[in-house]
Amino acid sequence: MKKSIILLFLFLAASSQILLAENNERSLLVNDNLQESEEQNLQATGTSFDYGFSTDLVSCYIWRGLYNGGLSLQPDVYIGFSNENISFTFDIWGNIGASDWGFRSGLKETDECNPNTQFLKEFDMIATLNLWGAILGLSHYYFFDGESFFNFGKLSDIKGSAQTEFTVGYDFSHIFPNTPLAITWNTMFSGDDSKDKGKKRAYSTYIEATYSHEFNHNITLSGALGISPWKSMYTDKDEDNAKDFALNNITVRADKTWALSENHWNFSTYLQGTVNTCNLNGDTAIIKASGDNILNKQKLMFAIGCRIEF
Repeated sequence: MKKSIILLFLFLAASSQILLAENNERSLLVNDNLQESEEQNLQATGTSFDYGFSTDLVSCYIWRGLYNGGLSLQPDVYIGFSNENISFTFDIWGNIGASDWGFRSGLKETDECNPNTQFLKEFDMIATLNLWGAILGLSHYYFFDGESFFNFGKLSDIKGSAQTEFTVGYDFSHIFPNTPLAITWNTMFSGDDSKDKGKKRAYSTYIEATYSHEFNHNITLSGALGISPWKSMYTDKDEDNAKDFALNNITVRADKTWALSENHWNFSTYLQGTVNTCNLNGDTAIIKASGDNILNKQKLMFAIGCRIEF
């Protein structure tokens, strides 16, 4: 009798182990099928989720043909998704740098300008949607001036230097894969953007065409041509010689990239030359750096930089 009970107990224990193993195997099979199904769905839609970050160290901060400062560190982080026809990215970009290479201090300030070197800080948020090549974007620029982060409202009520901009454009590489040409229209619609000594909103607008070509050995040559169609922050709007139209950016840039690890870390160096023809003359071509009073006034600019990115 005891032997029968022991044998029955051993049989039940063995059966339970077999059932447990079968259930585990079924669970693993279900998980594998789910994972395979998810991978097939991603392959079918071609959607990928993207993220990354980079940091640039540049000798001169040049933006849309404007001299925005000297030696600068520029970190960037982004997230987004993309497939064959649609992509979205959200960027957070920053700048930390000096207004010039002189690093001067202690000079006398005046009501017109401060000839001292300033520590320039900038924080930008940029959202970009690409629909079958059509580009829609929204950018916000903040400069740590102690005022509100957002700067909406009537022009007369604006405080601080924050600005908000919308972008529309088209990336022609969507229909011509071997033609990396893009054209964008960018207009400031809110924040610190006035003309005529603060009486009217300038709606500062910058229209740009960009093109790039990749060569062997991870070398890329790119160019940009930018104009401002009316009096704006790009045409020395607050100066007596402000222009109603300006070809304010002619840029040529060469990049060389090295892969530090497969599909992950990259390191690149670049050389850039920029000409701003708006009020270009012998006095404005090259200005000896002496502080923030020269910001946006120098018209002939060169920069070297390096970038590490993930």
